[in-house]
Amino acid sequence: MTAAVRSRHDVGALRFGRRSVAALYLGAGAAVNAFFLLRGDDYAKFADGAYVRFVRDTWRDVVVPHHHLWIALLIAFELAVGALALLGGRRTHLSYVAAIAFHVALLSFGWGFYLWSVPMVWALSVLLRGELRAADTKPNSAFDQVTDMSSRPEPPSGADAGVDLYWIPLGAGGHSVRFNGIVYEAISALVTRRPRREIFHTALIVTVPAGRFTIEMTPVPDGDGASRGVVAEGPVGHRMAGRLRLFRYEVRCWRDGTIPDLGFAVASPIRVTDDGVVAQRVLDLLPAVPTHTWGRDDLGVRDMWSCNSIISWALSTAGIDTDSITFPPNARAPGWNAGVIAAHHQHPLRAVVAA
Repeated sequence: MTAAVRSRHDVGALRFGRRSVAALYLGAGAAVNAFFLLRGDDYAKFADGAYVRFVRDTWRDVVVPHHHLWIALLIAFELAVGALALLGGRRTHLSYVAAIAFHVALLSFGWGFYLWSVPMVWALSVLLRGELRAADTKPNSAFDQVTDMSSRPEPPSGADAGVDLYWIPLGAGGHSVRFNGIVYEAISALVTRRPRREIFHTALIVTVPAGRFTIEMTPVPDGDGASRGVVAEGPVGHRMAGRLRLFRYEVRCWRDGTIPDLGFAVASPIRVTDDGVVAQRVLDLLPAVPTHTWGRDDLGVRDMWSCNSIISWALSTAGIDTDSITFPPNARAPGWNAGVIAAHHQHPLRAVVAA
């Protein structure tokens, strides 16, 4: 309420409003409902005060018999609203709209909810209006600034031997992956008490006398990996789940291949080496890449294994100094450090590089 009142005269109050909404939905909402669910509450009497018969009957006949599912969905909704509130821009707008709709729906559960939901609808509406006003002067993120696919050229045909690195915003060209990445980063930043950053994944284009090769990690689309130059596969989420193609990733070393989101790359390409011998070494060593579980910290280094791990491993193992590689502004590349550490622990491969 305080943030809503102050937001009319103090733009800084909008930040306080975002944090307050996030705390409300993540703490008083998702956390409390999770506690009640684990305690065994069945929410059977929640709709007893509803003045609309349809609400009472639907709650009793649909929600209560399957309350574990419905309350779990409610918790997921509250987590999403709380996380989106922290992100700013259109994500905060979406959070506030969802929260307003939620409180409007609560009004049908009884007159007692008016004491809570009516002030909340007013406060959220004021905050939303303030966010919309502020958005007119807020600069776009690095992702939003990239709009011209042709502005991020690949190495020209016949280019000199070398290795080019590309920084690609997570979920470029799509919506679901980017949305999930935004929510993940918002929660991660909140837990670790740091500013939110843009998440990037990486890919390589390696040029040698034998041709041009694209290197990246992707989901497995079908069983014809040979046509995409696949040199390794690994599990996603859990090693047992990797038995299903849906939960496997593939590592491509694709001659004359394509990288679908290359046109969205930021501060790219970065030429990490002009040495043709080193470029060939990257290709030769790639089939030996570790296939740890994507999304898990199998190495115990406080960094999950990801597409960035594959790239940093390949560069480090080939003898390229990854410390000298420049990240885009405000960027984070989960898994990058895991790949570097994995490369440094593979003594037999280091011996091959030295030779």
